Amino acid sequence: MWDKPGLTWVIGPWDEVTVEETGPDPAFPPVMMISGTSGLLTIRPPSTPSTWITRVSFLHQLRDGADELAALLAKRAIE
Repeated sequence: MWDKPGLTWVIGPWDEVTVEETGPDPAFPPVMMISGTSGLLTIRPPSTPSTWITRVSFLHQLRDGADELAALLAKRAIE
């Protein structure tokens, strides 16, 4: 959930994406962190493991969207 509409992250040369395993406790699920000069974005599932499978589709869409954007950027960079 965003606390502000219309947030934009401009990718910087030092930005990183990591996945952090936080331990076996369901109250602390693994998280994906995007960090860089623009700030820190943490993507985490709800603390209820029974709902995690419903978030898998979103994560696959995120991955596919990132792959599509990367392909478009690579193509346009050489044009």
